[in-house]
Amino acid sequence: MDITEAVKPGEEQLLAVRVTHPGGNFHWQDFTEMNWGSYQIPPGRSFGGIIGRVRLDAVSPLFISDIYMQNQPEYTKVKAILTVNNTLMNTEKGQLMFIVAEKENPSRIIARKDLKNVILQRGENTITMDLNCPNAKLWNPDCCTCRVELKSAKRIWDADSRTFGFRWFEPTGIGKDAQLRLNGQR
Repeated sequence: MDITEAVKPGEEQLLAVRVTHPGGNFHWQDFTEMNWGSYQIPPGRSFGGIIGRVRLDAVSPLFISDIYMQNQPEYTKVKAILTVNNTLMNTEKGQLMFIVAEKENPSRIIARKDLKNVILQRGENTITMDLNCPNAKLWNPDCCTCRVELKSAKRIWDADSRTFGFRWFEPTGIGKDAQLRLNGQR
């Protein structure tokens, strides 16, 4: 939810969150719908609320909203799927820098790729980048970080990173000859 118009920089703010679960019940009968104003609410259990972390981020008008690291069948390769939001009134041209490094030793860079002249339309933009990491450590789910920096000719707009690991598995064969291949080994 974008609360830009409600926030006053430099002033104390109060963010109140209301969780409403009308019609929640503590029994197993779940066939009676409930009217709540002009809405018909399906039955449900009274187990609800905010169950994860809540965070409030101040972002620039051009910002990275997600980085998804997708493992590939060639297990030293990974695809970075980046979501960039442009809330400016115009299309912006930017540069993206992808840096994959070991988490425990950030100075050990195992892949780096720059993407120049990226056209970022107003709204949500998805950019994918294939990264080859021949020296990647396998099967450690938190072994690497991918840092992405978003720049234009005049400024650095945003930077973000994700922790990930290199792994791949797939079933091979059918029936009694089926096997599980883990990173090329049976």
